[in-house]
Parts: sequence; C-alpha cells; structure tokens
Amino acid sequence: MAINSQAPKRSKKELALCLGISRQSLYYKPKMPAKDLKLKAEIEKVMSGNKAYGHRRIAYALSLNKKRVLRVMKLFGLEPQRRRGSPKKPEDIGQSPMTIPNLLKGRAIDAQGKVWVSDFTYLPYYGKFAYLATFEDLFTREIVGWALSLRHDADLIFEALL
Repeated sequence: MAINSQAPKRSKKELALCLGISRQSLYYKPKMPAKDLKLKAEIEKVMSGNKAYGHRRIAYALSLNKKRVLRVMKLFGLEPQRRRGSPKKPEDIGQSPMTIPNLLKGRAIDAQGKVWVSDFTYLPYYGKFAYLATFEDLFTREIVGWALSLRHDADLIFEALL
C-alpha cells in the first residue's frame, strides 16, 4: 500500500480536534517517570522486608506523602500481601473417628443406683454463661446430683458428684 506523500498537511490544532483531545496534550511529556522508577525500587525494598505493608506504612517508612506512594504502587501494580489469620485447625483432622466402646451394651439395668450418667450444659445469664453439671440415675431417670457455677472446671463436676 503506497503512502501518498502529497496528503494535505494539517495543523496540530486540527489534529487535536479530529482526535477529540486538547492541543496542549500533544506537547505533554511526563516529568515523573525517572522519579517514579526510583520510588518503585525504594517501595519494593521496604516491601521485601514487610510484605504486608500498605501504602500508609510504606510512606511512613520512607517519610513520603502517602498519596504519592499510593499513586506509584497503583502505577506499577504493587500490592501488599493480605494477612489472614489462619484458623486453628484441630489436630485430629484427617484421622479416623475415635471409637469409644459402649460399656452398657447388652447389660440389664435392673436396680436403682447401679448406673449414673453425667452431662453439663451452659445457660446464658446476664450476658455471661452459667454452667450446669448433672448426674442422673439411669434406672429411675432422676437427677441425683447437680451443681451450678460461673466457671466450667473440675470443681463443678466434683460438686455435682457430691
């Protein structure tokens, strides 16, 4: 395809008008690229030691304006690593469930006071919890001992047993 060297010459004003931009922008040369590259290196240096630092902490560490640091970070796509608290996982995940043998299976409960069962629960009480421990006779289904406490500890169970 041949380029016509005889095409009419247009002024910068006409070119800007055709492109829909201001004539002044044809003369614009950014002044900050060298400064921005230098600042990028400084930001990366700070981020290498502190990966979770955001623009405010980096600006504080470099004694610069946070808006400038944020602008450069956006320009070069620098983002801090998000700190997420890893949830504590139980140690028994992935293990087979523990099988607890039923000691009463196949036995006849034919008298009172032979077998007791125990349980505890918590009850909401004025914004706190109260803990209730109980002992039940399995034959009569009566509560034979109970205790109430604001703390869930061995003393609570011991009091219910007494």
